[in-house]
Amino acid sequence: MTQNLPRPLSALHTDLPSHGPQCPPSACCIGQHPSPNPEPYLMYDILKLLHLIAAIVWMGGMTFMLLALRPATLAVMEPQPRARLMAQVWQRFFNVVLIAVVVVLATGGHLYAGAAKAAHASGNGLPLGWNLMAAFGLLMVLVFGHIRFAGFKKFQRAVAASEWPVAAAAAATIHKLVVLNFVLGWLAIGAVRLLR
Repeated sequence: MTQNLPRPLSALHTDLPSHGPQCPPSACCIGQHPSPNPEPYLMYDILKLLHLIAAIVWMGGMTFMLLALRPATLAVMEPQPRARLMAQVWQRFFNVVLIAVVVVLATGGHLYAGAAKAAHASGNGLPLGWNLMAAFGLLMVLVFGHIRFAGFKKFQRAVAASEWPVAAAAAATIHKLVVLNFVLGWLAIGAVRLLR
Protein backbone atom coordinates (compact mmCIF):
# COMPACT_ATOMS: atom_id res chain seq x y z
CA MET A 1 0.00 0.00 0.00
CA THR A 2 1.55 3.25 -1.07
CA GLN A 3 1.28 6.37 1.01
CA ASN A 4 0.18 8.52 -1.91
CA LEU A 5 -3.49 9.36 -1.88
CA PRO A 6 -5.58 6.95 -3.95
CA ARG A 7 -7.28 8.26 -7.04
CA PRO A 8 -11.06 8.66 -6.94
CA LEU A 9 -12.87 5.35 -6.77
CA SER A 10 -14.82 6.02 -9.93
CA ALA A 11 -11.56 6.23 -11.86
CA LEU A 12 -9.93 3.13 -10.41
CA HIS A 13 -9.66 -0.52 -11.26
CA THR A 14 -9.92 -2.43 -8.02
CA ASP A 15 -8.96 -5.90 -9.19
CA LEU A 16 -5.26 -5.38 -8.46
CA PRO A 17 -3.45 -8.18 -6.62
CA SER A 18 -2.54 -7.48 -3.02
CA HIS A 19 1.18 -8.20 -3.59
CA GLY A 20 3.64 -6.82 -6.06
CA PRO A 21 5.93 -3.84 -6.60
CA GLN A 22 4.89 -0.49 -5.28
CA CYS A 23 3.37 2.05 -7.60
CA PRO A 24 5.31 5.12 -8.68
CA PRO A 25 4.70 8.31 -6.66
CA SER A 26 2.27 9.66 -9.22
CA ALA A 27 0.05 6.56 -9.18
CA CYS A 28 -1.82 4.43 -6.69
CA CYS A 29 -1.69 0.74 -5.99
CA ILE A 30 -5.49 0.67 -6.10
CA GLY A 31 -5.76 0.90 -9.86
CA GLN A 32 -2.57 1.40 -11.82
CA HIS A 33 -4.23 1.64 -15.20
CA PRO A 34 -4.99 5.13 -16.51
CA SER A 35 -8.60 6.09 -16.78
CA PRO A 36 -9.86 7.02 -20.24
CA ASN A 37 -11.44 10.04 -18.57
CA PRO A 38 -8.77 12.34 -17.08
CA GLU A 39 -11.23 14.52 -15.15
CA PRO A 40 -11.31 12.42 -11.93
CA TYR A 41 -7.51 12.47 -11.89
CA LEU A 42 -7.45 16.22 -12.36
CA MET A 43 -9.93 16.71 -9.52
CA TYR A 44 -7.84 14.48 -7.26
CA ASP A 45 -4.69 16.46 -8.06
CA ILE A 46 -6.46 19.78 -7.45
CA LEU A 47 -7.80 18.61 -4.08
CA LYS A 48 -4.41 17.29 -3.03
CA LEU A 49 -2.73 20.54 -4.11
CA LEU A 50 -5.21 22.64 -2.13
CA HIS A 51 -4.73 20.37 0.88
CA LEU A 52 -0.96 20.75 0.73
CA ILE A 53 -1.12 24.52 0.23
CA ALA A 54 -3.40 24.95 3.25
CA ALA A 55 -1.18 22.72 5.39
CA ILE A 56 1.95 24.62 4.31
CA VAL A 57 0.33 27.95 5.14
CA TRP A 58 -0.66 26.68 8.59
CA MET A 59 2.65 25.01 9.44
CA GLY A 60 4.71 27.78 7.88
CA GLY A 61 2.81 30.41 9.82
CA MET A 62 3.43 28.61 13.08
CA THR A 63 7.12 28.24 12.23
CA PHE A 64 7.43 31.97 11.66
CA MET A 65 5.46 32.85 14.77
CA LEU A 66 7.40 30.55 17.08
CA LEU A 67 10.94 30.80 15.71
CA ALA A 68 11.10 34.36 14.37
CA LEU A 69 8.39 36.79 15.46
CA ARG A 70 8.00 35.82 19.12
CA PRO A 71 11.74 35.78 19.96
CA ALA A 72 12.23 39.09 18.15
CA THR A 73 9.40 40.87 19.96
CA LEU A 74 10.54 39.50 23.33
CA ALA A 75 14.02 40.82 22.64
CA VAL A 76 13.21 44.38 21.60
CA MET A 77 9.74 45.33 22.88
CA GLU A 78 8.25 46.16 26.24
CA PRO A 79 5.31 44.02 27.41
CA GLN A 80 2.48 46.46 26.70
CA PRO A 81 3.48 47.46 23.14
CA ARG A 82 4.26 43.80 22.46
CA ALA A 83 0.78 42.77 23.58
CA ARG A 84 -0.83 45.39 21.34
CA LEU A 85 1.28 44.23 18.40
CA MET A 86 0.45 40.57 18.98
CA ALA A 87 -3.25 41.38 19.16
CA GLN A 88 -3.02 42.73 15.63
CA VAL A 89 -0.72 39.97 14.35
CA TRP A 90 -2.79 37.15 15.83
CA GLN A 91 -6.02 38.67 14.53
CA ARG A 92 -4.71 38.44 10.98
CA PHE A 93 -2.84 35.16 11.37
CA PHE A 94 -5.72 33.31 13.01
CA ASN A 95 -8.11 34.49 10.30
CA VAL A 96 -5.75 33.10 7.66
CA VAL A 97 -5.41 29.84 9.59
CA LEU A 98 -9.18 29.60 9.91
CA ILE A 99 -9.45 29.60 6.12
CA ALA A 100 -6.63 27.06 5.90
CA VAL A 101 -8.38 24.81 8.42
CA VAL A 102 -11.60 24.86 6.40
CA VAL A 103 -9.65 23.92 3.26
CA VAL A 104 -7.71 21.18 5.07
CA LEU A 105 -10.90 19.67 6.48
CA ALA A 106 -12.84 19.84 3.22
CA THR A 107 -10.10 18.47 0.99
CA GLY A 108 -8.71 16.03 3.54
CA GLY A 109 -12.13 14.63 4.33
CA HIS A 110 -12.91 14.11 0.66
CA LEU A 111 -9.55 12.48 -0.08
CA TYR A 112 -9.67 10.29 3.02
CA ALA A 113 -13.19 9.09 2.25
CA GLY A 114 -12.24 8.29 -1.34
CA ALA A 115 -9.13 6.47 -0.17
CA ALA A 116 -11.11 4.43 2.33
CA LYS A 117 -13.64 3.38 -0.31
CA ALA A 118 -10.92 2.42 -2.76
CA ALA A 119 -8.97 0.51 -0.12
CA HIS A 120 -12.09 -1.35 0.98
CA ALA A 121 -12.96 -2.25 -2.60
CA SER A 122 -9.47 -3.69 -3.11
CA GLY A 123 -9.63 -5.70 0.11
CA ASN A 124 -6.99 -3.64 1.87
CA GLY A 125 -7.04 -1.19 4.74
CA LEU A 126 -5.65 2.31 4.87
CA PRO A 127 -2.06 2.61 6.07
CA LEU A 128 -1.53 3.28 9.77
CA GLY A 129 0.17 6.56 8.89
CA TRP A 130 -2.96 7.83 7.16
CA ASN A 131 -5.13 7.10 10.17
CA LEU A 132 -2.63 8.74 12.51
CA MET A 133 -2.39 11.76 10.22
CA ALA A 134 -6.18 12.12 10.29
CA ALA A 135 -6.27 11.79 14.08
CA PHE A 136 -3.48 14.31 14.60
CA GLY A 137 -5.10 16.66 12.10
CA LEU A 138 -8.47 16.58 13.85
CA LEU A 139 -6.77 17.18 17.19
CA MET A 140 -4.98 20.18 15.68
CA VAL A 141 -8.29 21.59 14.49
CA LEU A 142 -9.76 21.27 17.99
CA VAL A 143 -6.72 22.94 19.55
CA PHE A 144 -6.87 25.77 17.04
CA GLY A 145 -10.58 26.23 17.69
CA HIS A 146 -9.83 26.70 21.38
CA ILE A 147 -7.01 29.14 20.59
CA ARG A 148 -9.08 31.22 18.18
CA PHE A 149 -12.43 31.32 19.92
CA ALA A 150 -11.42 31.13 23.60
CA GLY A 151 -7.80 32.03 24.29
CA PHE A 152 -7.51 34.79 21.72
CA LYS A 153 -10.84 36.34 22.68
CA LYS A 154 -9.68 36.47 26.28
CA PHE A 155 -6.41 38.04 25.19
CA GLN A 156 -8.21 40.66 23.07
CA ARG A 157 -10.52 41.64 25.91
CA ALA A 158 -7.59 41.97 28.31
CA VAL A 159 -5.61 44.17 25.91
CA ALA A 160 -8.63 46.36 25.20
CA ALA A 161 -9.17 46.82 28.96
CA SER A 162 -5.42 47.32 29.63
CA GLU A 163 -5.45 44.33 31.97
CA TRP A 164 -1.84 43.45 31.26
CA PRO A 165 -1.35 40.56 33.70
CA VAL A 166 -4.45 38.86 32.28
CA ALA A 167 -3.23 39.53 28.74
CA ALA A 168 0.19 38.08 29.57
CA ALA A 169 -1.36 34.92 31.01
CA ALA A 170 -3.61 34.50 27.97
CA ALA A 171 -0.68 35.05 25.63
CA ALA A 172 1.35 32.40 27.46
CA THR A 173 -1.51 29.92 27.08
CA ILE A 174 -1.83 30.71 23.38
CA HIS A 175 1.91 30.17 22.95
CA LYS A 176 1.77 26.75 24.63
CA LEU A 177 -1.15 25.66 22.47
CA VAL A 178 0.55 26.85 19.29
CA VAL A 179 3.63 24.83 20.28
CA LEU A 180 1.36 21.82 20.81
CA ASN A 181 -0.16 22.23 17.36
CA PHE A 182 3.28 22.69 15.85
CA VAL A 183 4.41 19.37 17.33
CA LEU A 184 1.18 17.64 16.28
CA GLY A 185 1.65 18.94 12.75
CA TRP A 186 5.11 17.42 12.47
CA LEU A 187 3.86 14.17 13.98
CA ALA A 188 1.15 14.05 11.31
CA ILE A 189 3.68 14.68 8.56
CA GLY A 190 6.05 12.05 9.94
CA ALA A 191 3.25 9.52 10.34
CA VAL A 192 1.95 9.80 6.79
CA ARG A 193 5.44 9.61 5.32
CA LEU A 194 7.02 6.93 7.50
CA LEU A 195 4.27 4.57 8.65
CA ARG A 196 2.55 2.17 6.29
